[in-house]
Amino acid sequence: YERIEAITGEKASASVVGFTWDTTLNSKFDRNCTKQPSLGMSGGERGCCASHAMLWQRCADSNTPLLILEDDLNFVSSSSPNVCASARALVKAIEAGIDRPEDRIYLLYLGADAKCREGAPSLKGQQASWAARSSGVPIEVKEAEWAWQTHAYIIWPAAAKVLLGGLPMDAPVDVFLSTHFYERRLCGLVCEPELATQIDPYH
Repeated sequence: YERIEAITGEKASASVVGFTWDTTLNSKFDRNCTKQPSLGMSGGERGCCASHAMLWQRCADSNTPLLILEDDLNFVSSSSPNVCASARALVKAIEAGIDRPEDRIYLLYLGADAKCREGAPSLKGQQASWAARSSGVPIEVKEAEWAWQTHAYIIWPAAAKVLLGGLPMDAPVDVFLSTHFYERRLCGLVCEPELATQIDPYH
């Protein structure tokens, strides 16, 4: 692993992240969020966006998925000895089930506050869910329609390229990601039970 120094809000480029965001779509999923067409983004939100985008670029330049961990997470105590093995097994199974690298437009959350997709899942979601069942890991992989928190997720290069093509970010990073899931440009997957939690989320 490698520790990467985060980018601060004042150093976040306007070409990577904007200064305001429209909360309308997020308010559809979050009852505590009111509709505001132009809410200012805090320095922390802008820095977080830029930091994740920097890592997406690293992933896009590689040919392997990248596990991104923020510094405010806990591995679930009951599963912590097996987090690495479980994550590796899930990645291996998903890649075996989705053969072509360009088709792996996935993010796999080890933990998230997510609203899972109701009704018919996407084909990508079904493929990943079926593949994960062959991993031998006692974890169910579900497709997220919307997800908050970015403390622990795996991203594939194909997904990173999609996100980089959508810059600058026009929302906090978790909402920016969720918009891609909602509009089915990417497939967000969530581990249940989760393998990692965020310390004091939403603080």
